[in-house]
Amino acid sequence: MFVSEHCTPCQEVKRLLENGDFLVNEEEGHEVDLVDVETEAGFAAMVKLGEVTGIPSAYEGKRQCAIRVDEEDNLVILECPNGADKDKTT
Repeated sequence: MFVSEHCTPCQEVKRLLENGDFLVNEEEGHEVDLVDVETEAGFAAMVKLGEVTGIPSAYEGKRQCAIRVDEEDNLVILECPNGADKDKTT
């Protein structure tokens, strides 16, 4: 998950992810890396992926995931396309 310190929507998403309040494809137990694009390493990761057009954004491999915040259940829901290049979600 690409986030930024100066992105207002990112702060709620980041808080929920850090608290473990998220699902990936309606399942628990996934690992999601938070990458701050304002750091040198985070910006380099974003450039390396080459797909990022905005933040917050999430990817599983090179496939972009849809991000929804369920305010009623206080959850971030990542909907990632199925594919052979699956690995850890960023």
